[in-house]
Amino acid sequence: MHACVILISEPVSIKINKDYSLHNVIGKGTAYGQWILDTEIGVDNIIYSISPYKKRWYEQGNTMNSFDEWSKSMRLVLSDACQEEWCKSLTVKDYIHHVLTVTQIYHLYIYFQISIDKLTNVLQMLPKLDSLEIYCFVYAGPDDPLLEDIQSLFDLVAKNRITKLYLKSIFLAEEIYLFMEIFQYINQLKVELIQSVDMESFVRDILLHSMMKPNSRLQFLCFCLEMADDLMVQKIKNMIENENLLFDFNIKRVMNEIHLQWN
Repeated sequence: MHACVILISEPVSIKINKDYSLHNVIGKGTAYGQWILDTEIGVDNIIYSISPYKKRWYEQGNTMNSFDEWSKSMRLVLSDACQEEWCKSLTVKDYIHHVLTVTQIYHLYIYFQISIDKLTNVLQMLPKLDSLEIYCFVYAGPDDPLLEDIQSLFDLVAKNRITKLYLKSIFLAEEIYLFMEIFQYINQLKVELIQSVDMESFVRDILLHSMMKPNSRLQFLCFCLEMADDLMVQKIKNMIENENLLFDFNIKRVMNEIHLQWN
């Protein structure tokens, strides 16, 4: 049996009685623009959390104004506790099926290291996803026996319409290339770098990889790294201009993030 918990964060105040379903709560909240719904799958429970709206990582200078935008703000979080659930009789897939009876999911955050086969299983269940945030991804090399799993993930290329991707623990540029091949509709890419890299070469390689794809929609890159400073931004800007990689672009630093946007 599924255990469901509804959390309502202050300062929002609503009452739920036997005649007031979660559908009503979501509809009223999104209509007035007061709160949004997050759904988290943990250990033996599903938590529906209704809280005041806060801008998310993929909302670059925009705020949600229309009902359609609010209605598509629903996010699912798979917590690290989900790792224990994959092998139980009541699996994460069962929990996701339950969530989908309550609301459609447009944004997904996976808060643990996930393998290709499990990621494939989750994405197949959530065809409406617009954004994907992954804490850590298990990458398989060309000689790895998981190559067949990579192929199954590539099979999702024609099905998914994810436009915003956030990779939170990246070591190799090859990991980014893999996701750029799979999610061909992405226009925003955010990357957290775990170790120090040559940022000029790193940015160059990603831009060149994107340029080789004639139908690439990528228009925004964000790099998160502790060593980000104004000098690094200037060096990347000079490299882009000197090599004519982009023409109409803007680059800036926001705290420990470097934002690169172009048309």
